[in-house]
Amino acid sequence: MAGVCGHPNATCAANATAVSGYTCTCPTGFTPVNDGAFCIDSRCYNYCPDPATELCSIDASGKPVCTCKPGLVRDTVTGKCVRNLCLNFVCADDFATCAMVNGKATCVCKPGYAQDLLLKRCVEDLCPRKICLMNEVCVMRNLTATCICRPLYVVDGTLHVCVPNTCLNHPCSLNENCVVVNKIPSCICKPDYVKDLAKQVCVRNLCTATTCKVNEVCSMYNNATRCTCRSGLIVNPHTGLCERCDLLCTVNAECTFSPTTGEKICTCKQGFLRDLGSGACVVNKCLTTTFSCPLGQHCAIRLGNLVCVCNVAGQVIRNGVCVMPA
Repeated sequence: MAGVCGHPNATCAANATAVSGYTCTCPTGFTPVNDGAFCIDSRCYNYCPDPATELCSIDASGKPVCTCKPGLVRDTVTGKCVRNLCLNFVCADDFATCAMVNGKATCVCKPGYAQDLLLKRCVEDLCPRKICLMNEVCVMRNLTATCICRPLYVVDGTLHVCVPNTCLNHPCSLNENCVVVNKIPSCICKPDYVKDLAKQVCVRNLCTATTCKVNEVCSMYNNATRCTCRSGLIVNPHTGLCERCDLLCTVNAECTFSPTTGEKICTCKQGFLRDLGSGACVVNKCLTTTFSCPLGQHCAIRLGNLVCVCNVAGQVIRNGVCVMPA
């Protein structure tokens, strides 16, 4: 009866109260299991997490090892012993073999091969000879070993290295995507969308079907396209085209184009007015005072003083009234 205990040095004695009808007395280093009906190596006692599907044995180094029971294989993701569905499963890829993944029969690449992210098949794994930077992992793409960011990391748009993906907890508005710039999450418009200059939200880019004049760029304004001059250019009202106005002007003046001739001229900037006496552009006090002029006249500045001048060119003021000179 000692043989039924699983060890030649175990002793077996009848036991009417035991399920098996007997009880094993195990030698040193072994522990009785199954209501005392079998002796196992004490190193295997309660070692495997699922005794119903796993068997424990001692390897050549003397360490306990858990293996799946016959008819079961280990799932590569869950680590549990599951029914082997690969027995009648054929992989079309010559460099792939079947394995159980999350309870399903799945084709995985054989040792020495890796899934090519672009070709979608197993190719020779060149990654062992590829050196990647910190926070990067190597993958095969189009038969080339390529370094990409590890999970939960993204390429920083400014630093151009993989940094923690701070976008994970940074929601963006409709039609926006989050990107990381200088390790800070930022929302930008999705492809085919641009910022509406009036509403300051991302809208569908209709500029792709809009043709602007030379030196103009298209932008979205209130959901409609609008053509404006490129940076550094202004509209010449005489030609209707965007041109560079590079005439050197005095302080508080800027280069503009004459509406009648299209020639470059200097005009006072907004908020400034040309002094009729000195010719310089000075602060327009006519806008900030209660100084008023009679009908047909307007406020002007002469040598720093507020004066009234006639609206009609060539007229002069006599007795407070604008008349043509005699």
